[in-house]
Amino acid sequence: MSKKKVTVILCIVAFLVLSVCGYMYFFVVKSSQEDNFAKLREGMKPWENISAQGISVYVPEDYEYAQNEFYSQYLKGSAKVTLTSEAASDDVANYAYYAVRKYEEITDSFMIRTEYDDTAAQTPLHVVEFDYSLNLDSGIKTFSCLSAYELGNGRAYVLTCVCDSAEFSQHLEEFHRIYKTMALTGSEDR
Repeated sequence: MSKKKVTVILCIVAFLVLSVCGYMYFFVVKSSQEDNFAKLREGMKPWENISAQGISVYVPEDYEYAQNEFYSQYLKGSAKVTLTSEAASDDVANYAYYAVRKYEEITDSFMIRTEYDDTAAQTPLHVVEFDYSLNLDSGIKTFSCLSAYELGNGRAYVLTCVCDSAEFSQHLEEFHRIYKTMALTGSEDR
């Protein structure tokens, strides 16, 4: 066989091997991500009567559902988890910056603990953990909050997990699990 034919055959074999390896890698990674998402939701239940269309979220089974005239929420002790949505077309970090500034404007004191980018169901989101206080009739009350911001379907989805500051470390792992279950569904409510 000529040197040219051997080179062509080797190139074809290399291409086929790389294609098969690439396909296998994609299949294994995708399957692994789906398994991880299923494991993440173990011991959790889907958000009932979700008012923010276009997204699904799971909460721990021991959280209790509550509804008021404006939104639904889940409660456990001092922990309160709400999900809101509004039309938005900005990038997620920029949207989060302006949303957090609104908290800063309406609270008596405000301090960001940490801020970072993450993903949930392969969609980028921005997370901000912060402390704030309010001067209420009963005195100054201090809260800690984790807010996760996700954009999709022309909307911003804001998951807000808040509790008394003294209990934040007790709830933080649950708050992280909740925001990691956020998944865009493709439905739109414009």
